[in-house]
Amino acid sequence: MIRLSVQRCHDPATQRVAFTFLVPQGWRAQSGLQWNQSLLNPVTPAASAQSPDGSAWLALLPNSAFSWVDGGHLPEGAMEYGAPILRPRPAADVLLGMLFPRVRPGIGNLRVVRVEHEPAPPWPSQLQRRVQEGDDSIRATVEYTMRGQAFREIVSMVSRVADPTPMPTLCGIQQVRYWFTFPALAVGGPIDRWDEYAEYLDTARRTFRVEPAWIQALERLFQQASSNALQQQQTWFAAQQAAHRAQVAMGEQLVHMGQDLSNSMDNIVMGGYEQRNQVYDRIYDDQYLTTMGLSRYDDPSQPIPVELPYGYESVWSDGQGDYILSEDASYDPNLAASGPNWQRLDRTDR
Repeated sequence: MIRLSVQRCHDPATQRVAFTFLVPQGWRAQSGLQWNQSLLNPVTPAASAQSPDGSAWLALLPNSAFSWVDGGHLPEGAMEYGAPILRPRPAADVLLGMLFPRVRPGIGNLRVVRVEHEPAPPWPSQLQRRVQEGDDSIRATVEYTMRGQAFREIVSMVSRVADPTPMPTLCGIQQVRYWFTFPALAVGGPIDRWDEYAEYLDTARRTFRVEPAWIQALERLFQQASSNALQQQQTWFAAQQAAHRAQVAMGEQLVHMGQDLSNSMDNIVMGGYEQRNQVYDRIYDDQYLTTMGLSRYDDPSQPIPVELPYGYESVWSDGQGDYILSEDASYDPNLAASGPNWQRLDRTDR
């Protein structure tokens, strides 16, 4: 039997719950969102949870956006086209060569135990419940030492390279490839106590949920931002025409390219979700639940069904965000001498 508490990250900008995750009762958890001045990387979600003694954890590792031009002359690391210049690389290379040294300083003896393709990562597949064609979606298991103790960490990460975007410049049209790493979800703990935490960590990882209503609210915000950006681009192009009369002939083309750029930005920011009207497509939804080992339950205290680990005979909710999962079909937490009133939940995905 395990007892879990739901954690919600509320976004004041959209007045929506951005994402939820479940942690064992007694764990310290926090979450938040950082809004950035960038259409390519507009928001950085953050979440963390720790066991009471701090030895096991869940964490979101930060997302990033990069740009690259084949045959370009600017060095890697330079800022151009709205993002740092960096050649696209596999998710495992980003994780081990770039992200881990930054978020895990001071670790030693880093060893890759396993890298697997993950068809249904916790992020960013919530709209379609699957990765897109061309995504590099991995689940990496690594081990390392920190402060003299051996730790294991499992990280889910997705890297996505967008289609080339025509970018108007004074030197002509550059075909820019933007690419992104989505927030990586990590769970970890000491190797000598891994069996103690494994069930909790796996449950927290599998039940991390990005709310579709928040994604849709973000889309509306980005569309407005893209419209404003287009107006700024048109103003910039007009100024360039006045300063460079020799390029007047291509000015109209640049304005149209600005419109194309704005449309491309919409697709890039939303990760190329071409099938937005299929948010709740049942086929992909069922595949997602099966892949992640989850069942869906009707919780009257929640606006939408809750997803919990599969295989438990009885599931109970106290209506306040806490859940009890038991292998015993006859278990009833209400038989305890005192405590909250628990309601047994029914599955909705049978």
